[in-house]
Amino acid sequence: MGVTEHILSLTAPEFVVVVVAGILYGIGAILLFDKSKKYKFFLPYFYLGLSALLMAVGKVFDIVWDKSEGIKNDYPLHASLILQTIGTSVVILALFRLLQVWHQVGLRRGGSGTRTLSILAPVVTFLVMVVSVVGDVLIVKQDQAAEEEGGEEDVDQTHMALMIKFAGSLGNIVLVLVYIGLVIYLAFVTKRRATVSTPTTANLGSIRSNPSLLVPVLLIIGTLILIRSAFYMAMVGTMAFSEDDIEEQENMGWPIYVGLIVVPEIAVILIAFIYDLTQVKNGVEQLHQGFTSLDREMA
Repeated sequence: MGVTEHILSLTAPEFVVVVVAGILYGIGAILLFDKSKKYKFFLPYFYLGLSALLMAVGKVFDIVWDKSEGIKNDYPLHASLILQTIGTSVVILALFRLLQVWHQVGLRRGGSGTRTLSILAPVVTFLVMVVSVVGDVLIVKQDQAAEEEGGEEDVDQTHMALMIKFAGSLGNIVLVLVYIGLVIYLAFVTKRRATVSTPTTANLGSIRSNPSLLVPVLLIIGTLILIRSAFYMAMVGTMAFSEDDIEEQENMGWPIYVGLIVVPEIAVILIAFIYDLTQVKNGVEQLHQGFTSLDREMA
């Protein structure tokens, strides 16, 4: 299986999905700008929209390469591969930003925990993205070497590049699992603290322990990203750990129906717009009422 075939297998037929996602995010960003900025949702919307845009542009490059005639220039195909990698990292950033907003605004629990999350999550996500991009660049170099006149692909170098990319994909899986674990942990801790609240703080405790639909929404979004990342890692792993001469790998790729099912952009947008991800907003309003009631009781 040649390097070009590897790259084609790692670019998904999601053009319609991501273009629709980009349009919806563009409209939503305009309509909901003031509200999202007020309740700190601007960055999550921005990250999710940027991810959809990067993947849409990457797919445009993929189509340009596929439809070109004669001697093909592989730069669009290479750009598609790298843009998809960056887009995946950006959507993971959006997950952690949503978690940070919930922790800071919805639960009113800022301080060192929020600061640590706001610094550590982007740094680790960036490092994982760098690993994946390094794998992409090495794959691209091997493809360029094979396309040169008289050039030949170095199978060992290609295998190493795929192993590096597999490590990056595994890192994305770990990050999403950490996100899901943090959501579950925060929900559990919030509920446990509410059960030991005093009568004076019972009203406030019940408000904090009732994040409404926010926790399921955050878990659904994380699960969708996890499914996509796991499927992508499985493809990379199949290429990295299989023998080079296995012809069955020719059929590896993203079947259109699988792409439509596991791609999370549309589902994330629908969830975001239906609930506006502002169950946190409702929680903030209720918390304000709870603190006001608490002040009255103490007075």
